[in-house]
Amino acid sequence: MGLTMNCTRCHDHKYDPVTQDDYYSMMSFFDSVDQEKGLEVQNEHTAFAYRPYVEVWDPNDRLEFDQNKRLLEKTESQSKWNDAFETAFKANEAVKPLSWVALLAKGEPPEPDSKDEKSDGKDKKPDGKDKKKVWDIIVRNKQDIFERLRDPNVSQDSAFVLTLPAQSDSMNLVRIEIPQLHSLKDLSMAYAFVPALLRSLKIEVPGSITVKDKKEEIQWVQKTVAWSWASDWQSSEDENYTQALDNDPNTLWKVTPTDRPFTLFLMLDEPIAASDKAGKVRVTLTFMKGGTHFPQQGDVFVASCPEGPDRVDALSPYSPLALIPVAQLSDWQKRALVLDSLGGDSAAGSLSKEAWWRAQDRQFSMQKTVIRCMVMKEMAKPRATFVLTRGQYDLPDKTRPRGRAVPAIFGTLPEGAPADRLGLAQWLVDPNNPLVSRVTVNRYWQIIFGMGLVKSTEDFGAQGELPSHPALLDYLAVDFVESGWDLKRLLKQIVTSATYRQEAISQPKVQSLDPENRLLSFYPRRRLQAEMIRDSALAASGLLVPTIGGPSVKPYQPDGLWRERAMRKKNSTGTFLRDSGSSLYRRSMYTFWKQAAPPPQMATFDAPSREVCMVRRSRTNTPLQALVLQNDETYLEIARKLAERVMSEIPGDWQPMLKPRLTRAFRLLTGRRPASDALQILSDLAETNLVEFSHEDR
Repeated sequence: MGLTMNCTRCHDHKYDPVTQDDYYSMMSFFDSVDQEKGLEVQNEHTAFAYRPYVEVWDPNDRLEFDQNKRLLEKTESQSKWNDAFETAFKANEAVKPLSWVALLAKGEPPEPDSKDEKSDGKDKKPDGKDKKKVWDIIVRNKQDIFERLRDPNVSQDSAFVLTLPAQSDSMNLVRIEIPQLHSLKDLSMAYAFVPALLRSLKIEVPGSITVKDKKEEIQWVQKTVAWSWASDWQSSEDENYTQALDNDPNTLWKVTPTDRPFTLFLMLDEPIAASDKAGKVRVTLTFMKGGTHFPQQGDVFVASCPEGPDRVDALSPYSPLALIPVAQLSDWQKRALVLDSLGGDSAAGSLSKEAWWRAQDRQFSMQKTVIRCMVMKEMAKPRATFVLTRGQYDLPDKTRPRGRAVPAIFGTLPEGAPADRLGLAQWLVDPNNPLVSRVTVNRYWQIIFGMGLVKSTEDFGAQGELPSHPALLDYLAVDFVESGWDLKRLLKQIVTSATYRQEAISQPKVQSLDPENRLLSFYPRRRLQAEMIRDSALAASGLLVPTIGGPSVKPYQPDGLWRERAMRKKNSTGTFLRDSGSSLYRRSMYTFWKQAAPPPQMATFDAPSREVCMVRRSRTNTPLQALVLQNDETYLEIARKLAERVMSEIPGDWQPMLKPRLTRAFRLLTGRRPASDALQILSDLAETNLVEFSHEDR
């Protein structure tokens, strides 16, 4: 809008048409924005989207997702699955489930290995009176996982240790059920689909028991697993669940997160014994350091299966899930059993077992990894806005409530416009609004000519300067609106004008009368903005990648700058990792911007830090800018590729083709041909450099 209202936050000013009431009326448009969380909860996994957000899909991914969704919607009716289950499995009397005993977790996570003892109830430890047959570890953040639940015997890995009572003798089959891997999605959507790395899974029973300082110490003995089976979570044959059972620290079970529950069967070579002292079982899941998924809840069951693996073989075509009593089967397990027996049942449409699970996993992964962009969202019930006494946030004047309205000097919202941010947007682009179109035109004029028709681009108010060409500003603003706010048309209109196409040569007489060239008697000589310099040079060399959209990139910059400014050295922006390939040559608008350490090449050419909105940049000319163009890795590569380009476009011997090549390079960089004296200077420089760099010691 080309004005600031901040000065009216505390009180009215005698000659200011914008009042304190106007300020808080404008504030009320944004006072009811629903913000679920703020920046204060972000940690090293920042740069993800808090709700509310919109999902930004790649068109091809969106098409695949919608097709998959329509395919799976046909199979989402649980009643169809139940009917198929009744037909395919429950009525089959040949399937005899086992009698399972649920073990209740009585243990607790290991003591933290730091002095930071946090007994704030984050770890729920069921006791014998608890009716739930489940372990339940509530972990709220990464530190809780990797500090409080660390096994001191396993360097840097995260061990979940559950000590359970062995309630019966002759139990040789252990069943572990985990509803879902819990991810740190509340802390980082970017990590929501990073695989978990399970280093080992052990079943242990007490061996010898010794007494030391009146405390019993148990020497745990690992049980050998004779047979095992997992329902899911297998990434590949080389990284499946068996890699966690082989006692080899160099092999891993790579657990790909899904939204499905998981069941693991472990057949022990010897049954678990139950006695007064040693009647315990210890289950330890050790996750490799750096993972972002872990089991938050789960059940452990034991059963007696004297037939061993032969009992499982007899279940064919069913999986070991058939050993679970029907009443204990989850919906997912019922679906798995239906697919085991029928493959392409009507409940699953025409999908095979593998295709159905694959479609489910693909939907899950796409939903988790889609780019999310944070947006504003209105609260269901708008928040009341009051004038703040002296502008202090904790002193609302309850006698001066403010409704949503634009400053009185600008009239009212358009007829029929809602009193919310949508209505404010409609007012901004309303043809009767005299301000927005003029401010917009003036900003683009400033980009092209270095100075706006209104010099004070950021201030169209009483303290701002009057336009140098008011009729021209009015004409361009009205034409801009009538053309449908066509920005490309506006820019073309300006750069094809006679004013833009003037020479940048001033006459001494005119310069004395108009030192700032406000009358535009010649094209102003000025340095381009930082982004324009880099992009123009990349385009001239042929390196510029014209791709539109996509994630930020990290082109060349000196090493170590981020490390010097980073508060957390190990976080995602603690160390600069340069991109490679085409990412080095994207347009500057895609350059990753670390606010504490902006790209130094941009900062050298006066690019603002982006901490606040900067409508008008400062413009300096310093020796450091020349050094950047001469020595920066970006421009050295541009120079080499520009030379390659002109030599390939104009082939031939060095001497005859030198001036045509220099002319071509000059025009690519400046848009014009060099004058004869300038061309001679460039030619002499090239010849001199050729001689110098031809020496053997170069």
